[in-house]
Amino acid sequence: GANVFESISNYKNRGLFVRADVGYKNFAFLEGSYRRDYTSAEPQGSYINTKSLGASLVFSDLIKDKSILSFGKIRASWGQILNSLNPYDLDTYYTVADNYNGNSTMTEPNVLVDPQLRGAANDEKEIGVELRFLKNRVGTSVTYYSRVNKNFPVAITTTGTTGYTSIRTNAGEIAKQGLDVQLNGRALNMKNITWDITGTWG
Repeated sequence: GANVFESISNYKNRGLFVRADVGYKNFAFLEGSYRRDYTSAEPQGSYINTKSLGASLVFSDLIKDKSILSFGKIRASWGQILNSLNPYDLDTYYTVADNYNGNSTMTEPNVLVDPQLRGAANDEKEIGVELRFLKNRVGTSVTYYSRVNKNFPVAITTTGTTGYTSIRTNAGEIAKQGLDVQLNGRALNMKNITWDITGTWG
């Protein structure tokens, strides 16, 4: 008959979070946050800090004549996202394998865990501008972003003479950047009917 396996994982997370927002005359805005996470997957007593900071400016409020530019805002932000270890990433453990002649068998661990293994925080940066023209009938939003995942846990292949096939350590790095552009317009604007069209490129 078929073998049935059941897996149960335990994971706990405790965090401290602080956020502050400041605005000036509905024109300039500044916000920031700080978070500290303690997870059961991390080494005992360790934690991961993540922070964020954002600012925006509605520069169209400086323009009196809004017959062409109805609204204009520039914004920028930087933030970090928690990338914690998975449950039992710090452990070396045996796993149940197929039965052999009616006897249960287990596989030996083949992954060596770096004693300095830790979770990480991913960085994200964005800068963008939002514009609306002709009494908000036509608009566009342009955003440039950069995302870097650095020092996250990966398994690196090692020589079999060590008794292991790989070592789990902090060595990963992925960087991505790009541009998102959104265009929107109101094709129909009647008393009881409006028709908006939106297109996105990225």
